[in-house]
Amino acid sequence: MNLYFLKQELVDQMKEDIKENIDKYQELKSDWISEESFGKYEKNFPDFKLDMSKKKPHETDLNNIKILYSKLKELKDSQAADERVWAGLCHKEFWGYMKYRWPSIEEKNIKQHYFFGDNHPTFLNGLSRLWWTGRLTYDENAENPFELTEYICKDLNGRGGALFAVNISNNKKIVRTFLRTLMEFEKKKELSRQEFLKVKEIMVLWGGKMILDSLSPKELSQKINDYLNEVSLKKEDEKIVLKKNNKIKKKIEIIKKRKVVNPKIKKKTTTKNSVKNKRKVVNPKIKKKSFLGLFKRAK
Repeated sequence: MNLYFLKQELVDQMKEDIKENIDKYQELKSDWISEESFGKYEKNFPDFKLDMSKKKPHETDLNNIKILYSKLKELKDSQAADERVWAGLCHKEFWGYMKYRWPSIEEKNIKQHYFFGDNHPTFLNGLSRLWWTGRLTYDENAENPFELTEYICKDLNGRGGALFAVNISNNKKIVRTFLRTLMEFEKKKELSRQEFLKVKEIMVLWGGKMILDSLSPKELSQKINDYLNEVSLKKEDEKIVLKKNNKIKKKIEIIKKRKVVNPKIKKKTTTKNSVKNKRKVVNPKIKKKSFLGLFKRAK
């Protein structure tokens, strides 16, 4: 298979003209782009096609990472970081795949999926993201070289997108150690996306304080594990404290309920007290007679 790249002047011009060419991105073929717009690599690569078999296109990402990286593994990092390579593949050999995987024809989406956008371009372009995910996760020394790829593809857009957007992702040794450590940890205790991203943030902080690359994979893995275990124990302690507090709250509620007087009983008690009070009230007529009697006796 010949690898065609878009010439730089065409890349620049086409990016400027996306708005005017939007309707052309709906066409079944890309023959609106002239052959003279492309350059050709001298090196040949094995022929291959990408998977377009799923109703939900994102479900083909893992398989397509394996296919594309395996076939284009001999690309150098410098070549794989070149916008012209992926813009050429997106607009020629894999035009059909791009329409299948990224059907939106909004200007912003075309720019970042068919070309290189402004932010994290290699991980947003529709094809380079497949190659670079494979590049950073493929481990030729593992029994299953794609096991880390399979792990990150469980949440490629969430976990993968955030991980590959930070500087530590430029170092494949660090990325593989990080992913392998978390993968092994998750065999015992599952991590949420938020927890995964928190560990990633801690790694970035460590990277600002030390040279992570100076640590051996074993040392870095131990450091990550220590953090994970510390956080895990802290969460267990918080659960225990929360459980105790809930028990105390329940006991207080029961005591409060016992102290509340039954309204019916309260009503009866009020009636008895009122009768007693009535008995204590002197009949005004009797009081008047007694006063007159005393007056007569005095006479």
